[in-house]
Amino acid sequence: MTGLSASRVVLMWGLGLLLSAYIGGLAVHGDGFNVLVDGWLGISTQWVPAAVCWLAVYRTSPRRWEILLAAAAVTSYASGNTYYVLSLNGNEALPFPSPADVGYLLFFPLMLCALAVSVRRHFRGSATSVWLDSALGSLGAAAMLAVPLSPVLRSAVEGSPSLATVVAVAYPMSDLLL
Repeated sequence: MTGLSASRVVLMWGLGLLLSAYIGGLAVHGDGFNVLVDGWLGISTQWVPAAVCWLAVYRTSPRRWEILLAAAAVTSYASGNTYYVLSLNGNEALPFPSPADVGYLLFFPLMLCALAVSVRRHFRGSATSVWLDSALGSLGAAAMLAVPLSPVLRSAVEGSPSLATVVAVAYPMSDLLL
């Protein structure tokens, strides 16, 4: 094999097969919670990529903070999802907000930090105008996304302020930032 080692090829095929099994399971199972599909396969499709990320952390230089932060972000999301699935216990949904939201929401600052470290490393010698252009482009893209998300944001903040309102608004705002 020219560009990839045998272990990487096996890993890629394993990830592809796991994803295919999960998608196939989602296509054939009906409504409700299915232990195999929603439980085992769903949780596996979260934790296997997290394990791959930590393998990348192990294989790279300790000075590559962006890889460590990205691995922590993926692990945080997988932890939140695992808590959510295991806590359902036959219920339709968990109370909102739940501890699963901590794992889900922690993904965003960790991934934003990983992106910032990566961009900073890549553009280390760039002029200030490049940074200003990038910031302006990012703000423009966020403004364009704010238009279709405005009904969601408006409905979330109409009631009295509460923790549930903060968490509900945090998801679309974090999406905009990312």
